Amino acid sequence: MQQVGSRELKNRLGYYLQIVRNGARLLITDRGRPVAELSPIGEQGEVRVAAVDALLSELAQTGEATLPRGKGFKAVRALRRRALTLSDVVLEDRR
Repeated sequence: MQQVGSRELKNRLGYYLQIVRNGARLLITDRGRPVAELSPIGEQGEVRVAAVDALLSELAQTGEATLPRGKGFKAVRALRRRALTLSDVVLEDRR
């Protein structure tokens, strides 16, 4: 099992996720102490994901949760303000 520090994992997450996708397991350490293990999902993980999906569907049907609709975020139009902008304030302060 490969060992990686938390800072190194944060800085190169994509690289280490690719290693895990290829079937390897990682031992994650913080200041030299083991704190977590990162491994591919496998069958047991897929069952858990399915269970969470079923629970979310049940909560949505009873009205206790609202599931997202569509993909991404809606387009947002810019707010128009008649007050000074931050740039104006900074420029005024420099004078």
